[in-house]
Amino acid sequence: VAVTAYNNMLSSRGKRVTEGQEMSAHIRNHISGVGDRSYTCLAIAENRLSFHKLLPLISKASWPGEVETASIEAGYNDPRGSTEVREAVAGYLSREDIWDGPMNPEYIALSAGATALIKNVALSVCDENDICMIPSPCYHGFQDTLKSAGVCPFPVHSPTSEMCDLDACISVENLEAFRLKAEGKDGNTVRMLLITHPSNPSGTLYSSGALQAAIDWAAKHGIHTVFDTVYSGSIYPNTQYKGLLKMLGDKISLPYVHLIYALGKDFGMAGYRVGLLYSENDAIRGCVSSLAHACEVSTHTLNMVRRMLTNHSDVTEYLTEHRRAIQDVCSTLCDILRAADIPHIVPQAAFFIMIDIRSFLPDNTFEAEQQLLDKLFSDTKINVSSGKDIRCCRAGWCRLCFGYHDKQHVTDAVKRMITWLNQYRNKQWADMEVSNIPSKEQLHASFTAILQTVLQNNENPLLFDVGCGNGRFGVEYGNTGYGVFGCDVNEEAVQEANKLAQSQEQIVSSRCLFSRLDCSSLSFAESVVKGVQQILARDIKSDSKETAVFDVILAQLVLSVVGGVSARKQFLQNMVQCLKPVHGRLLLSVSGASEHVNEKYAQLYKTDMEATGEYRTYFSRDEAGNALYQTHHFTIEELKDLISLVGLEIESFHECKETSSRRPNESAIFYYVVCCKSEL
Repeated sequence: VAVTAYNNMLSSRGKRVTEGQEMSAHIRNHISGVGDRSYTCLAIAENRLSFHKLLPLISKASWPGEVETASIEAGYNDPRGSTEVREAVAGYLSREDIWDGPMNPEYIALSAGATALIKNVALSVCDENDICMIPSPCYHGFQDTLKSAGVCPFPVHSPTSEMCDLDACISVENLEAFRLKAEGKDGNTVRMLLITHPSNPSGTLYSSGALQAAIDWAAKHGIHTVFDTVYSGSIYPNTQYKGLLKMLGDKISLPYVHLIYALGKDFGMAGYRVGLLYSENDAIRGCVSSLAHACEVSTHTLNMVRRMLTNHSDVTEYLTEHRRAIQDVCSTLCDILRAADIPHIVPQAAFFIMIDIRSFLPDNTFEAEQQLLDKLFSDTKINVSSGKDIRCCRAGWCRLCFGYHDKQHVTDAVKRMITWLNQYRNKQWADMEVSNIPSKEQLHASFTAILQTVLQNNENPLLFDVGCGNGRFGVEYGNTGYGVFGCDVNEEAVQEANKLAQSQEQIVSSRCLFSRLDCSSLSFAESVVKGVQQILARDIKSDSKETAVFDVILAQLVLSVVGGVSARKQFLQNMVQCLKPVHGRLLLSVSGASEHVNEKYAQLYKTDMEATGEYRTYFSRDEAGNALYQTHHFTIEELKDLISLVGLEIESFHECKETSSRRPNESAIFYYVVCCKSEL
């Protein structure tokens, strides 16, 4: 919220609403992006996928034109909504595929959207500075809504390592621990528990037992349990689902239980601002109805909603198409994320996916997370919600919404985002000072033996120096008679390597070339061809056979730092594509699992796993403790399985205990592997 010269005119309550409230980054990006044709919104949970099916419903339900209807709709109405409207809403929600249970329309109060109702319920049950506990991660808007009511939001996180272990999050033991923590902080009282079911941002569901136990715990402490159920009509067709009324059973009649629903999400009617409270507590319901005078839904809109919801066959047809559409897009996106080895939480409902971007972060901080997402938006105009905005307990997650654009648009955007993320990860290396790039002083004896043998048995052999750094090894073997092509993502390193090559005798400099390339990209082999053509006297076609021109490929430690599981696999597949069949050799050095030789690595694996998402993947740091990049230490079995998976055979395998290039005072395990293509 902007601070102006007139802020001193605000009351203390007005200042409380505006001060200290920083607009979420994804909302700020959305405001600036709307109207830009290049903008892609993956940050706002707005449902437009099935609007073509909704339009006929709205059209049929619009004002029929009678004068009598117009005169009724022009006047004041019951702030709860008319009996006819509440009956229509109760009939809709009692459906088997929504709340699934009988409802009394008298227990319904309508208002202008779910947000207004959450605020008014909070005003009804909480005193100033009382606390509302919210299982988190959660919808980012809850914070400001509750604060504007004078209520303190307090996130509740799962005690397990899973980001969205819903049942563990609302277990009695966890809720009690967080209640004591919340009340002990400032001496305030917890009076409200706000649960979103289905969950936003994970799209997953609580179990009936966990919800009932949470209600009993809350009632014991005089805490009101409020359910935000705005995605109740967006359960995927393949999900085993029990309606909320059946899940809660007779606990729905407790005076501490209140349900909120709105048409904005399931029906894509956020602009119509139609929400409802269902509560058997007449005092709470009456207070909310009184507060609703300031946020009533227009009578005209409510009558349109009544006519729409009583058109049962069309509503059923719409919901069927809506659920099919969101599940279809979700399945496609999950397949894309899975293929790219990006961990994510598979939803059961709604139109968002939580994705794990920890492997792309240079450091385990919310600042690093936001820098990545800001750069993503700046470079691609793709906007997603950060983990910080949705109140994740640790950095490295984000929410990807897929209901704002059509399927093709969203699919293309997610593919572009994945490509960009891989490039961003490589940027850590691309921006590194050459002097800081770790490198071994000499090659392993098994590698030098292969290089000498190939040179003796071949005329003008080709060496590919992958992750060449300053080109020291490539130029050394260029002097022995190899034609050398080297690559690195670091432009400064490539320049130094070419400078070193040019300082040699002309016959050497003419057969050594270094280029800036990403060795884990899908188009790697085609890029290599362009470089090789400059050091060979013949043209090479960019198909898989013609790219397999290298007698020896030297890849020192690259596999350990190239990225996650899929990036490692893609890297080795790229090496296979460039390696000569039969006589070609891949010289692969890899960081090995070192916890058995160095207790400090065991501690690093353990402490950094939460940040990186993978055991034995940790942050390599400088002397000041600043994270530089992620490194993975392989087990022997893990490395051998990966090598076999891409069609390589191991010719020799050496395990050595050495000092680390980044941590010269620490011992670590390194593997030196000589591979060739499988004959099959």
